[in-house]
Amino acid sequence: FDPSKGRCATCPSPSKLFLRAFIALAIALVAIVISWLFMRRMSTFSVILTSLSLQAKVKILVGFCQVISSFRAVYGVSIDDKLKAWFNFFTYFSLDFLQIIKVPRDCLGSKTATFILNACWPYILCAVLIFGLFFFMVIWEHLKETRTTDMKTRFGMMSLSIAIVIFYFALPTVSRSIFDAKKCRAFATNDANEETKSYLMFAMDMECDVETDENYSSLLDLFWIFFALWPCLTPLLFLLLLKKINHAVQQSRPTLLAITCRFLWEDFDETSPLALHWDFIDTMRKIFLTGFINLLDPEEGSNKILRLSVACVVSTLYLTALLSVRPYKRIDDLYLSTISSFLLVVCFGLGVILHLCKGDDENEGTCHTFIGLHLDSYKA
Repeated sequence: FDPSKGRCATCPSPSKLFLRAFIALAIALVAIVISWLFMRRMSTFSVILTSLSLQAKVKILVGFCQVISSFRAVYGVSIDDKLKAWFNFFTYFSLDFLQIIKVPRDCLGSKTATFILNACWPYILCAVLIFGLFFFMVIWEHLKETRTTDMKTRFGMMSLSIAIVIFYFALPTVSRSIFDAKKCRAFATNDANEETKSYLMFAMDMECDVETDENYSSLLDLFWIFFALWPCLTPLLFLLLLKKINHAVQQSRPTLLAITCRFLWEDFDETSPLALHWDFIDTMRKIFLTGFINLLDPEEGSNKILRLSVACVVSTLYLTALLSVRPYKRIDDLYLSTISSFLLVVCFGLGVILHLCKGDDENEGTCHTFIGLHLDSYKA
C-alpha cells in the first residue's frame, strides 16, 4: 500500500531495489569525494561556504522536516489531499534513506526484516561510504608522486566525520521507526463484556501480547535492543564527544578530535558551555517529538490530543530556552531556528484543533462549541 497515493501499488523487483540503493550510495560517495577535493583545491570557496553557515541552516531545516513528517504517523493529524503533497515534501527532506530511494517498506519481506532494516540502514550506509572512501584514498595515494605518512590519520578523521553526520541526521527518523513496535490499536471483540484485543499497526497480523504471539515477543526484544542503541546510546556518544573536546574548543585550541567533530559544535558560541552542547539538546528534543512521545498511550495516543498537547508544551519550552541562551554564532541562524521552532508550536496547536474538530457536524459538537469555526475543508 502506497500511503502517499492512497492506493495499492506493485512492488518493484529486487534488481530495481538494489539498483536504486547502489545509485544513491554512489552519488553520496561521489559527493563526499568531490567536496573533499574541492575544499582542498579551492580554499577561497571553502571560506565563502563557511561564511554563509550553510551547515547550520541545513541542520535546522532538516530537523524541522523530520518533526513535521511525523504528524500523521505519530500524532494522527488528518491532512487534506491538497496539503498532502507538502507533507510528502517534508517526508522526503527528512533524510530517510529508504524514503529517498523510494523503497516501499511493505516490499522488504517480513515485518521483522523490515523493522531490522529500518533500524540498521544507517550502519549499512556508513560502512559502504567508509569502505568507498578507503578505496578512493588508497588509489589516490598510489597516483600521487609523493607518498604521505598521515593517511591513516586522515582516513580515521574522515570516517568519524562521516559517521557523525549520518547518525546525526538518521537519529530522529530511525527513532521514530523503531517505535513502530510499540504502536498498537485496540479493537472490541466482545461488546457485552467490553473485551478488546490490540494489534500492531504496521503489522496487523501481530497481536500486541507477548504471551499469545511469539512473533510480537521477538519483535519487542529487538525493539529494546535498538532502543538502547539509538535513542539512548547515540545521543550519549554525542554528549561524550562534546565533553571530551569542550575544554580545547573553549580555549580556542581545538585538538584533532575537536576538528573531526566540528560538525557538532562549530555553529555555536564556544564561550558558552551550554551553547556548545546545544546540538545535543536539540537532538534530544527531536528524538522526544518523533520517538519517545509514542510511549504516551501507545494504543490510542494518535487519536487523542495528549501527545499534541505535550509536544506543544515541549516545543514552547525549547523556544523559550533558545531565545534565552541564543546559542548560535550567527544571528541569521538564530532567526531561522526561532522561526522553525515557532512554526512547530503553531502546527501542534493547529493539530489539537483538527483533532477536536474530527468527525463533528458543522453546527454542533466540540469544534463548534470551543473553536467556533468548522474546519471540514481541512480534513483528509
